[in-house]
Amino acid sequence: MLLLDRLHRIPKPQHIAASLPRDVLLKAHYFHVKNLLMRRSRTAKDLPAEYTGIKIYSDLSAATLRQRKTFQQVTETFRANRILYHWGFPVRLIVSRNGTTNVIHTVEDGLNLLHQWNLTIVGETQALKPPRKVVKDWHVAD
Repeated sequence: MLLLDRLHRIPKPQHIAASLPRDVLLKAHYFHVKNLLMRRSRTAKDLPAEYTGIKIYSDLSAATLRQRKTFQQVTETFRANRILYHWGFPVRLIVSRNGTTNVIHTVEDGLNLLHQWNLTIVGETQALKPPRKVVKDWHVAD
């Protein structure tokens, strides 16, 4: 039996077409049930065809999302170099490369790892460029 504490649909934003599906929030009563749902949602092969389009995501707090955003330079570099990573909870990057798994707890750890791997960090070269000269596009009448 699936015991749920809450289940409700999010109101549709005005800019979204009425025909598009809306998000649904769900709170499972037991943590192990939530974990089972998350695990099974990744392998939806045994679901009936009409349910294969369902996607389940963890709801993260605004604070967690802000902390994860600080890793943006690191994650963009991983994606640019096709390095697989995933998020650990709450703010931790788990990276696999050449058969080795690394756990990154801070942005500095991530940048150090990228330097060890001799990878060009996305955005690093842009910071070194001198600022563009501002040209006035107006003139004061004499």
